[in-house]
Amino acid sequence: PNAANTGHRRSPNPPMRWLAALPAALLACSLHGQAQGQTPAPAPAAEPTAATTPAPTTVQYVTDAPSSATNFIGDRIDYQTPVKAQVTVLGSGTAKDVCIGGKANLKGVGVASLKVGTAEPKTHVLFRVKEAGEAGTDPCGDKALTLAKAGEIVALDTDTLTKTPPNRYGLTYGTLIVPYKYQMGGDRSVAGGATLGGYLGYRATIYGSSLAFITFAGPTKVDVAQMKDGKASTESLAGLSYGIGLLGTVKDGFKAGVVVGTDRVAKSAGYANSGKAWISLSLGYDFTAQ
Repeated sequence: PNAANTGHRRSPNPPMRWLAALPAALLACSLHGQAQGQTPAPAPAAEPTAATTPAPTTVQYVTDAPSSATNFIGDRIDYQTPVKAQVTVLGSGTAKDVCIGGKANLKGVGVASLKVGTAEPKTHVLFRVKEAGEAGTDPCGDKALTLAKAGEIVALDTDTLTKTPPNRYGLTYGTLIVPYKYQMGGDRSVAGGATLGGYLGYRATIYGSSLAFITFAGPTKVDVAQMKDGKASTESLAGLSYGIGLLGTVKDGFKAGVVVGTDRVAKSAGYANSGKAWISLSLGYDFTAQ
């Protein structure tokens, strides 16, 4: 049948539509091929997280009742040369490095556990700066450090206090132990060692050497000769010892001391040395149990 007979008309130029769409198709294919041949761009580096940033020094105040040797509460100390420490504000929970100037005057006020970054916590002694010291133009060998000011609280770790002991002044306490007692009155005998109870005194430590004047009192035990049924025997009786002493330490190594006291027991015990003075001297022996 003839096209005119069907009622349909063909486009006079069908290939022209294809030619018009051909440039767009070629461009799309080209772009697709380039995209497949390229390496994906790397992802941007992650921003540093809080975990990679060094944590600040944190402070935890603790209740500690250490021995007299390490209990600085109420004691006054001073360093002749500058020393590094941590300065903290009571109740703030944080601390930062600081320099304690030479000849600064400090007073012990407490104990704290300081955790620097991710390190293990360490025990520190807290001091209030009574008088600021001197450090010149280079505090503690680090120009970035500031000098501790009067009124600030500084923390010194126990290792520094032990290895670089400051001059120290204050009360001392502990238990008194004497190796022997020589009776200056009574029967002038020599008795064996004994624990004489607690002592309290004042200590001054300069350049690692200390001298303490003490007073003591406490229960004691004395041996009293008795006659029972015509036989001699020894009976241990409870009594009271009290007196004074002078104790010294040379550079935390050599000990020396002299203690003078008296023992008292009931009069009915018949103890010849009751109320009589005795003395104990020692070189190289530590009279104290702190």
